[in-house]
Amino acid sequence: MNNCDAAIDYVIKSEGNLEDNLLDKGGITKYGISLKLLQSINYHVNNDGVIDKQDVIDLTIPQAREIYKDIFWLPEYEKVSNTRLITYIFDSAVNESNKQAHKFFQRATWAFTQKLNYIEDDGIFGDLSIRAANSYGIMLLPAMRAERAGYYRSIVNKDLSQAIFINGWLNRTYAL
Repeated sequence: MNNCDAAIDYVIKSEGNLEDNLLDKGGITKYGISLKLLQSINYHVNNDGVIDKQDVIDLTIPQAREIYKDIFWLPEYEKVSNTRLITYIFDSAVNESNKQAHKFFQRATWAFTQKLNYIEDDGIFGDLSIRAANSYGIMLLPAMRAERAGYYRSIVNKDLSQAIFINGWLNRTYAL
């Protein structure tokens, strides 16, 4: 199994089946794929001419895998040798965005190397990020967890309606 398949398997298992919580800003989700995402990428699941709640309900695992591979898995990720680390980066990207996940990684690298701005905090997973990932590997995970947890706590501090999700977010942050 390659890193991409392993990462997607992890995310689908973590995300679970159909969820429809009115407080979830992504709307109804299945396997972690939200209605908001389907609409933003113009992905019709059931080909009825409109992307709506039924598309999420009808979403299959193979379709979810295709979306994850096309939207969130970047070619640069193939250059990272540590499956656990790239799975964690990918999982973060699915929850927040690729750019935000890369910032978590870049800031974690600063903490680990004790060199501020060792990698520019720009959200781009370029050559220096790839080299750092392959040099430090899983040792970056504790600092990445701290960055990710802080991000989730800041979401709740800005919008208390999101507090309902904090335990799930933090459990996922520390799970891998």
